[in-house]
Amino acid sequence: MKFHVAALTVLLSACTTLELGNNTNFQMVTPTTFKFDDIANPVEPLDSATAEERRLSRLATYLQINDACHDGYELTGRSVTVIGRAGPSSAYRVFYEGRCE
Repeated sequence: MKFHVAALTVLLSACTTLELGNNTNFQMVTPTTFKFDDIANPVEPLDSATAEERRLSRLATYLQINDACHDGYELTGRSVTVIGRAGPSSAYRVFYEGRCE
């Protein structure tokens, strides 16, 4: 029975990771601080509140996967870097830093 539970946990984690895509990176720097970065592009624009909500939702998923920040978190930094331009559109890497409460 333990094997089946472990196997199911691995499969569910894999599904969650697939939903997050390859454009995100997450790292627990210390047990209470983290770094996360995601992409902003014409599909999920940098200045869109809805797109920002999706990026933060992916961050919340990473925190859950890593069993971190049970009492919530605070973003302590956010920065943006241009990673590509195509005509009038640009792609950005959005970097977040945070700490668990």
